[in-house]
Amino acid sequence: AGVAETLERLRFTYTGATPEVLKRCYDKPQVKRMLRSQGVPTPKWKVLHSPAENGWNCFPAIVKPACEHCSFGIDSGAVVCDPGQLNQRVSYVLDTFQQPAIVEDFVDGREFHVPIWGNEQVEMLPPVEIDFSAFDSPCDRLCSFDAKFVPDSTPYRKIKSWTPARLSADELVRLEAASKAAYQ
Repeated sequence: AGVAETLERLRFTYTGATPEVLKRCYDKPQVKRMLRSQGVPTPKWKVLHSPAENGWNCFPAIVKPACEHCSFGIDSGAVVCDPGQLNQRVSYVLDTFQQPAIVEDFVDGREFHVPIWGNEQVEMLPPVEIDFSAFDSPCDRLCSFDAKFVPDSTPYRKIKSWTPARLSADELVRLEAASKAAYQ
């Protein structure tokens, strides 16, 4: 957000989100509430401030820092399969990142990165499918920090991308509708 603010202050033209959007996206619970209020599908989630909190019983789940970008804090240990692992990971997030944890249903399925461009009138560019087929464990089938930013890591080397994504016409229409709704 600070970089975008500086570019705007200096009157540079740039692509990407505005400073306000970048700041808002930092807060995952706020974004999830906004998406759900607009009818955009999002996995079930809960914010946890303590590893002893009750109420989560859906596994596998994924535990993340509630207020980070770029998959910071996401690795194979983020996927938990029972209450003991959940408590351990929540403790890790609280101690390491000094912020609440967000726990969500872990969706072990296809993943897409969908570029949208435009302002009032938006257009979806060809979506990218992230191919996790090199991994047997669901714990490794995610876009971790290493997968995005550490070239020597196994996820970075083994995760492939398909552009355009291999989608049926109906899947493409549904993905476009959800992506544009999220953008709005």
